[in-house]
Amino acid sequence: MPITTESINQVFKTVYLPMVSEQINVSLAAVAQKIESTTTDIETTGTVVKCVPYGLNGGTGSINENDPLPMSGSNKRENFRSELKTLAGTLEITDKAWKSSISNVAAFENLLTSNMDGLKKSCQFSAGRQYYGDGTGELTRCGTTTDSLTVEVASTQYLVEGMIVDLITNSTGAEITNGSKRRIKSIDRANKTITLEGTATVTTASTVSVYEQGSKDKEMTGLGKVFAKVGSLYGLEKASYSWLVPQLFENVGTLTSRKFVTAMRQVRDYAGGNVDFIATAPAVYEEYYEYLETMQRQVNVVDLQGGFKSLSVNGIPLTSDRFIKDGEAHGLTSNEWKLHQLDDWNWMEDDKGAIITLIKGYAKYTASLIKYAELICDHPGANFKMSGITVTGG
Repeated sequence: MPITTESINQVFKTVYLPMVSEQINVSLAAVAQKIESTTTDIETTGTVVKCVPYGLNGGTGSINENDPLPMSGSNKRENFRSELKTLAGTLEITDKAWKSSISNVAAFENLLTSNMDGLKKSCQFSAGRQYYGDGTGELTRCGTTTDSLTVEVASTQYLVEGMIVDLITNSTGAEITNGSKRRIKSIDRANKTITLEGTATVTTASTVSVYEQGSKDKEMTGLGKVFAKVGSLYGLEKASYSWLVPQLFENVGTLTSRKFVTAMRQVRDYAGGNVDFIATAPAVYEEYYEYLETMQRQVNVVDLQGGFKSLSVNGIPLTSDRFIKDGEAHGLTSNEWKLHQLDDWNWMEDDKGAIITLIKGYAKYTASLIKYAELICDHPGANFKMSGITVTGG
């Protein structure tokens, strides 16, 4: 049976979609494994609108025998509003590669599998990072770089070779000269520099930031935004609603089990939350592991879904995630979080139902995965964040 675009489209739908979608989600991020996905509360405009309760009814009191009953209080509620974000990933196959392997089924399968693996890893990295981001999409700030392909950056944590990025002046929101859709060729993590592909040089300063291509201010509302002390969240100002601010522990210093237990107690006593999951920066995880060993406690490591490892704090799993900022730990009451989505990852189709299509004007074929989603925390105060944790090694 000859390999045609029609037969390939069927393979994309029936074979690759279930496999790729599952693989993206399974190892996405440690926190993603604890958060339930839902298709509820989405308006036809693509906006998530949730009516969330907070506080107490207030209609209670202790009275004398002949006193009037307590005045009835109404349940306190507010509406959250946030647009679904568009997460997308695209692969390309040249016509030359297509025709070179089309006569050999095994070779063509290898060609497709290789491209699918690359797309899966890119979607996985981008979506996983967004769970911990603040919605702006900023990957890092730049340093002072004069007319060069090598750019100084504040951090390489969210950067990987092969990423296509925009270099944008934050005050104007415009790309710098030669700063649009530049591919990262190499990364020097020790000296915090990236080298761009091509020959067009760039000039940067600390007012310039690096963003994934086209993503500035378009990413999901991740933990970075929810755990911020000030600002707006889902259309409400945190300054006006104290329950929008999680329990924050700054300048934590040396890490101990007692500090985790104190944070979980404060969440329970102040916000009625029940922390059932803790994720930390990798070095913080290692610091806590060493603390347990120093205290001569038996260190039991448990495997979590997605290949993540877990320690235990008072029976609560503690894991690490590469996307959490240095010196931080996040404690979640997971049932207060939902990933609102129209659907899971799916292929874009043209008006004829084709998934892989020829790019007009180019000898290339393309296919795109897409997902419309937004992360919502119904009760931000029922979570905690520790920052400023001292890391002595690694």
